[in-house]
Amino acid sequence: MDRTDAFLNGIARAIDADERAAVSAARVEPPYPFRLGPDGRFVVTGAHVPDVGAVVRLGGVRGRVTRVDVRTVAVGFERPVNPPLAGVLEPGVRSFAPQRAALTALGSHPLLGPLAEGRVAAFSPAADVDAGLDPDQLDAFRRALAVPDLLVVLGGPGSGKTRLAEALTARGVSTVDDADRLSLPDLVVRLVRVERAVLLGDAAGGLAVVAARLPECNVVRLTRRRAVPAEIAEFCARLAGRHVNRAGPHVHRDAVFAGPLAFVDTSGLPARRRRERPARQRDRGRPGFYNPVEANLLARLAAHYEAAGRDWAVVVPYAAQAAEVTARIVAIVGGEVPVRRNVGAEDFRGGDRQVVLYGFTRDRADLRRTGAALASTRAGEQLVLVGDLPALARDSPVLTLPEARGHDEVLASLAALDPPPGLS
Repeated sequence: MDRTDAFLNGIARAIDADERAAVSAARVEPPYPFRLGPDGRFVVTGAHVPDVGAVVRLGGVRGRVTRVDVRTVAVGFERPVNPPLAGVLEPGVRSFAPQRAALTALGSHPLLGPLAEGRVAAFSPAADVDAGLDPDQLDAFRRALAVPDLLVVLGGPGSGKTRLAEALTARGVSTVDDADRLSLPDLVVRLVRVERAVLLGDAAGGLAVVAARLPECNVVRLTRRRAVPAEIAEFCARLAGRHVNRAGPHVHRDAVFAGPLAFVDTSGLPARRRRERPARQRDRGRPGFYNPVEANLLARLAAHYEAAGRDWAVVVPYAAQAAEVTARIVAIVGGEVPVRRNVGAEDFRGGDRQVVLYGFTRDRADLRRTGAALASTRAGEQLVLVGDLPALARDSPVLTLPEARGHDEVLASLAALDPPPGLS
């Protein structure tokens, strides 16, 4: 068996294994009894609520959960359905037919040689092209414009992959961002649609397999990390137990907070208001939680920075809280799809943002999760943390911050700056 056959057979085995695992997982998931809401969405009446992205079945028709508002679930089905007034959504399994079809198409595709054997065509980077990028980004940009088949760009969080991808997309170059988060079968699904592509991500997953096969001229490594304000860099280093990385000078500009690192303390609120609530769903094998008070404040802050024209991200430890925050931001600013791109849970990779808002959700800190989240979504100008500071600091003395303001004080500042109509 040659390397090409071995490569294709390996992907076929991976698809079969993924399907078996998905079927096994669906068998142990509980069903979701529902009553039909007046807007056509499903109001789940059982103990468990599906997550956004979960696959469900209704009368044999498969669908994917597109939105969860506490217990109200929206589902996009593969074909039209006529739901009963009451019934059961069954856990489903996504279709693996697109992966198998893509694998068949790959057998005669121009990118099979680069993927399976690292066979690529010779090329020279485009000359005299300047897109306002850093030197290492510009090197990748010029190679991407000229490469006839496949280029891999490797870089960690904050290395400038997102900015590079935007510049390439504007030039009509096909890109796959966060390619390291895709398995080889899912990567093949994306690649058989084009004849040349640029893959961007960390050196992990299927991307690491592809990069290892390619010659050096088809692999670019982004090593430059942008400096962040010293206060933020030092705080994040304490969380991770590391030395400070890329701290730099900073001219502070923010209408709400006096410094680049701030904490909004909810401890002054009554316990029944500030406490988290169980989401009655599972988040990567852990109980899910959401916190309405924190979600409201994070949404108000995000809306403020959106109106101010600053790019932002909200990061929280639980998928249920991410859904709660997203729904509240959409209610203020609209645009569910772009908002969702800026809100994530735990391993959200938002890249560089001017402003990062982190909500602890619960009154205890898992600094490992917090540190990992803040390492992958870097605050270039402002980092704001929201939670019950005295409770968090009891177990985590590292949460010593130069600026801590009360919940109501910050809400009052936001109301004075740009009061959202009808919201408090």
